[in-house]
Amino acid sequence: MSRVGKAITPLIAAQASALVLITGVATAWTVQGVREWRTQIEVPQQAIRTVEARVQEARIAPYDFLGTQDPAARKRGQRAVAEAHASLELLSTLQPDLTEEVADTQSALRMLESASAAIWERDILDADAPASTVLLAEADAEVTTAMGSLSSHITSQASLQPTISWMGMLGMWGAAFGIYLVTGLTARRRFIKANQSQAAELDTAIGNVTSALNAAREGEPVPKIPDHPITRTFAQAVDELAGAMVDLHKSNQRIRRQFTFRHELVDALDLADTEDEVVRTAVRAARVAFPEKRFQLLVAGTDLELCAPVDEAAPVACSLQKTESCPAIRKACTLHHHPDMGLARCPRIKSEATVLTCSPVAVNGQSVGVVQLMGDALDDGQEELLEALSGALGGRMGVVRNLAERDLAAGTDPLTGLANRRAMDEHLRRLDASEVPYSVIVADLDHFKSINDTHGHDVGDKCLQLFAGILHEVSRDTDTAARPGGEEFALILSGAGVDAGMAVASRIRAMLAQATRRQGPTFTASLGIAARPQHGERAEEVLRAADVALYDAKDQGRDQCIAAIPMSLEIVG
Repeated sequence: MSRVGKAITPLIAAQASALVLITGVATAWTVQGVREWRTQIEVPQQAIRTVEARVQEARIAPYDFLGTQDPAARKRGQRAVAEAHASLELLSTLQPDLTEEVADTQSALRMLESASAAIWERDILDADAPASTVLLAEADAEVTTAMGSLSSHITSQASLQPTISWMGMLGMWGAAFGIYLVTGLTARRRFIKANQSQAAELDTAIGNVTSALNAAREGEPVPKIPDHPITRTFAQAVDELAGAMVDLHKSNQRIRRQFTFRHELVDALDLADTEDEVVRTAVRAARVAFPEKRFQLLVAGTDLELCAPVDEAAPVACSLQKTESCPAIRKACTLHHHPDMGLARCPRIKSEATVLTCSPVAVNGQSVGVVQLMGDALDDGQEELLEALSGALGGRMGVVRNLAERDLAAGTDPLTGLANRRAMDEHLRRLDASEVPYSVIVADLDHFKSINDTHGHDVGDKCLQLFAGILHEVSRDTDTAARPGGEEFALILSGAGVDAGMAVASRIRAMLAQATRRQGPTFTASLGIAARPQHGERAEEVLRAADVALYDAKDQGRDQCIAAIPMSLEIVG
């Protein structure tokens, strides 16, 4: 203990002892006073209020019975008298000096009970009814007199009941204040004297400490500081300074490692041209940066469907379905989840024993997923590496998606929003390569040139957009609607045959007729249907068969749906 502490500790102990002693006495005094007040005042007053309430019920019950002949009035009266007697017995037990008043009140109650009994048992047409009423009035008067005497006695006792002696309390706290004042002034004098002595000793030791600190700062051998209570803190500071130099070296190594990882990660991601390549690169980078931990990436696709893990070999720590359900994504920061976090722990983590760190992934300013590390808590600097990984991953995915959107725009007809010929041919090529059956509906607007000549090109463009909207409406997610050029359209139905294509074509024709009746001008379309493999194994053959069917529809008067003749029937013919 320091010199200052030794000087003032006894005084502080005296203050604490006085506080405890006086507080204990005051508390006991207060508790005793409250108990006496409750026994002498509160409980008797509650009892007399109960008696008054029951007596009032007992008075009213006979008159109710006389007026209504209701048996319930008799029960209420009898019960009220019994409860009043019980409360009076309690009052007599609590305050024996009220025995005489209680006895008078009980006697009056018995008179009231007797008069009431005469009314309960008599006939309503009995000639003695006035006499019973007179007895009831006399008993009521006796009860009123007795209750008034009893209540007055209790009220007088309450006014004379001594309360807690506040003067005694003030005296005790005044004594405590005096003790505090004396001990405080004495402690202050001792504190000043001890500080002066300690300052003199500090001036003597400060030179040695200063020279030792300078040596530590310059990296020179640190001289040993003599052991002294004043200089022990400085000696520890010198040791900490030497240790800080080692920590600084480690920090520089960590910064260099982070810089190298960021640089290599950006270079590797720049080589990825698709989202799958971006994800695979991120998984490899995570294995390099966090070899002792298990890495997983949960990400939603471009249409923001449910989140799915990208590394099927790695375990999945949580049951995240939608990005908005992830706490790390909602807070836009890295979160650590430990088993001892209690209610603050993410409820979607599957195992209570899992230690998990989550960092959100944002693409073009929108959160699309989260990267996760499972294992022990992160080491120094690993959180920065995780955030660098999630940031670089989101940035590259944004670039890849923007490029994909640009390619999509290059394959889209600007007037109708449908696929153009290039996109249609590419889709058919993929279907042929995967040997998927499909049907093709080719359509041509009838007399489209006359629409342009009669109504102008603006109206013609609206007719093209109207027909494109119908194709889009009848298309499934797996279908592709296209405008190869001019007034020609095509609809590719994946996994469908000729019959399904014919049904869809008929629906298109009916929807067009209904739409043109609502808004002019009225126009029709001719449609031809062909399918793979009935009309060929390659897209060129299927399109050629659909075009032949379209020309047959034109030749047969337009505004028709014609299916192409299968190859087997053409050979037989």
